[in-house]
Amino acid sequence: TNLNAYYSRRDTKNIAATLAGNGAINNTNPFFIPGPTRGTTGYNVAFNFAPVFGNTVTQPQRFDSWGLTPTADIKLNANWNMRLMANYGHSWNNTIENAINGGNLAAALAGTTTATALNPYDLKQTNPTVLASLLDNRNYAVAKQDMAEARAVIDGAIATLPAGDVRVAIGAEFHWERIDASIAFGSNAAPFRNAVKASRAVKSLFGEVFVPVFEQLDLTGSVRYDHYNDVGGTTNPKIGFTFRPVSGISLRGNFGTSFHAPSLADTVGAVDARVSHGFFFPGTNGLHNIWISGGNANLKPETAKTWSLGGDIIPAFLPALRISATYYNIDFTDIIGTAFGAFFGGAPAYANPENARYFILNPTLAQVNSFGGAGLGVDTWSSLASLYSTFGAPYAVLDARRYNRGRLKQEGIDFDVSLNQPTEFGSIQARVGGTYTLKRKTSETNNGIYIDQLQNGTGRLNLTSSLGASVGRLTARAQWSRRGGYPILFNPLQSRVASYNVVDLYFAYDLKNIAFLKEAQLTLNVDNVFDQDPPFLTTGSGYGNGSTFGRLFQLGVRTRF
Repeated sequence: TNLNAYYSRRDTKNIAATLAGNGAINNTNPFFIPGPTRGTTGYNVAFNFAPVFGNTVTQPQRFDSWGLTPTADIKLNANWNMRLMANYGHSWNNTIENAINGGNLAAALAGTTTATALNPYDLKQTNPTVLASLLDNRNYAVAKQDMAEARAVIDGAIATLPAGDVRVAIGAEFHWERIDASIAFGSNAAPFRNAVKASRAVKSLFGEVFVPVFEQLDLTGSVRYDHYNDVGGTTNPKIGFTFRPVSGISLRGNFGTSFHAPSLADTVGAVDARVSHGFFFPGTNGLHNIWISGGNANLKPETAKTWSLGGDIIPAFLPALRISATYYNIDFTDIIGTAFGAFFGGAPAYANPENARYFILNPTLAQVNSFGGAGLGVDTWSSLASLYSTFGAPYAVLDARRYNRGRLKQEGIDFDVSLNQPTEFGSIQARVGGTYTLKRKTSETNNGIYIDQLQNGTGRLNLTSSLGASVGRLTARAQWSRRGGYPILFNPLQSRVASYNVVDLYFAYDLKNIAFLKEAQLTLNVDNVFDQDPPFLTTGSGYGNGSTFGRLFQLGVRTRF
């Protein structure tokens, strides 16, 4: 028997850039400054609040968790064993996000006296009471989650063949989870509130058999049945084989199905239902966008069928070398996701037919309400109507809720060649591994109409290679990573994004048995040695196919107590 227990508390203070604001100012504001290039009666202004609120804003978070996991291994007889496991865990997290009150900001820009108006040109000249009203907004979220599990597995031999024992394992499992979450956002005096409580129970039965048909061939088969109290039952089998025709060469394959129920946080446990807006979407002609967030109680489980064939070679003349390759084929149905991120790509996102159901251009207030915004709280604003009265109709309303977004069919080849050769001075390590995508097609809502993603945003080849050595206490390694370029559609300014190549260095010095240290290591990482920028992309952030902090040095110490 064994008992593991843990408790953890993590306090985090995220330091973000200073708060920013934007909006319309006109000549009724006593601080208004006309200009020949800006207009004599009114124009839009954008600014940050660093002069009055500081260069940064703190967003605190706390995460507490604890758990207990008892286990027991029981030998029933010479052939049969039982393993018992239970687990209970609890977590609590709290996040606070401070933001500018958009409604109060718009009112301050529209102020008609020095006592009520905001001076965006010199914020320090603004009445302190007006400035204080702009900070009357925050997101305050609290969530508690509980999980309990119990599992029992019996395994043993049921027969003996010339190549070995036929072994089986059968088991049962019970899983329970609960979420209790709430969020308050908007004005501190009268925030919008969302709160949910939801739970789920899952009962499972499973079994597996291993058959050594003869010395060169093993067969495996398994099946699992899960019954969810909210989404029903599912049965998923898997079969596989390993064939060793000659020493040092093995061939393998498998076929199976899988099932993944939507999380409580995506369905009845979602607390993020709200309306938000922003001006930071590219290609929207300077207009703001509105988007609707939230879960979806009608989500269906994700399912998949997968199969693969592969092989491994360990040559007798060089046992330090291993060569592996695997062909895989995935058919993934009812994928859960959101279209929100796509719209940061600008105009091409609106031209992509896969996104057509997730937006309405130039929507009226009534259309936004019918789209799902009716009755929801609005980030930093008292109401959707007040947002419309200040900024007018948005460029688009976006549906950022979770959906079963369709089907994915993908096939490709994973490969890996590695060498770990001992030497008189230590060892030499080398590796090349990656994946080559043969096909990737998606179909919106399983409608049978597929878009070839290899022609729109997916590269064929991604690989990582490294070369290193260990000499005494010192280990050094250089690594080259490559993300293959890819074509893009629906963008009249660009048809392809270039590949991205990055070189990283790693050094480690073993401090074992130095002074009072029994086990320790000094490390140095140099990421992106040549300070490569990610490839240029005309939309969104201006880059694609990777991201980087630039050249980054990280010095660390690892030890064990």
